Amino acid sequence: METLSIKSKKPFALKPLEKILLRHWPVEASTDNTLVVHGTTTRAYLYPDPESKSAEEFGLFLDYADVELAKSILEKIADDFAVTVDNDFGTVLPGDQFVARCKSERGWDWRR
Repeated sequence: METLSIKSKKPFALKPLEKILLRHWPVEASTDNTLVVHGTTTRAYLYPDPESKSAEEFGLFLDYADVELAKSILEKIADDFAVTVDNDFGTVLPGDQFVARCKSERGWDWRR
């Protein structure tokens, strides 16, 4: 399982994210402040970064095994210039640019 980091100057709330994601996938909230997104053959986990509760930056982690599911989730929640996405493989971009790259390079597997 790999992890993406999503950062923002605005706080993230899981309940509004859950509503957005529920339009596209089965989603369940777990007891440990995590959203479980069920893809067709795999799942992803979205949860707050416990160390980013500063007043200046807030973070979310997205744990995934399927890059395509991760891309689809990012398209729904991170397509914003005020968000930063770090794929933990050397690419750190504003959310809108990261999502644009995902859309323009459909076969992009950032793990390679």
